[in-house]
Amino acid sequence: MSYEAVDYLIKLELNAQSLLESVQKALSRLESLRVSIEYKESGRPLLQSYYEKFFMRLLHNLFDSEEQFDLQSKDLKLSFTEHCYFAAFCEIQENNHANMEYSKLMNLYSSTLQMYREIITRYLPAYVVSLDMKHFAVVFHLDALDDFKEDMIKNAFLNASEMVNNYFNVTVLTGVGSPLLPAIKNQRILPGSTSGLWTYEPVPVHCLF
Repeated sequence: MSYEAVDYLIKLELNAQSLLESVQKALSRLESLRVSIEYKESGRPLLQSYYEKFFMRLLHNLFDSEEQFDLQSKDLKLSFTEHCYFAAFCEIQENNHANMEYSKLMNLYSSTLQMYREIITRYLPAYVVSLDMKHFAVVFHLDALDDFKEDMIKNAFLNASEMVNNYFNVTVLTGVGSPLLPAIKNQRILPGSTSGLWTYEPVPVHCLF
């Protein structure tokens, strides 16, 4: 677990193609680790840290201006041109891991988050962001409100929760917010914003898993 799981293979579904894809993911993960080490050794901030800080500012509406938001999102190659957004807040509760070493707990949470990301993004496009050691947010970005299907969302989170519970013996609690729609056609929407720079029309849908 020191390098985190890169994929989860089901024996009955294993074939040459799925094995090849898993190996490619592992190689990609090793390359990411190499880049991360180089960033640390050079003293430059990690891209992942910048990514998470960006979303922390986004979720808490801390951007000073639209220009600042545009600049930082462009640097991270993030696009916010879709027309429907909603977010979920998730909490990881470990089961029977009270005596686990801190480093192993960190690996446990990291692996849980990675598996969750892999599963959730198979259902709908989303950004999955760590908030702290036990909490993370999922920001979904959809082309239209019609793509917001409550049953699909519920199945996505239930499936992800069941998988991480089976693999890591952790429980994930999730609250899902209402989707937001642009108030003006073709207007950029900033999820979670209440400022005058970005306006939206909330759609009253609430879920809790």
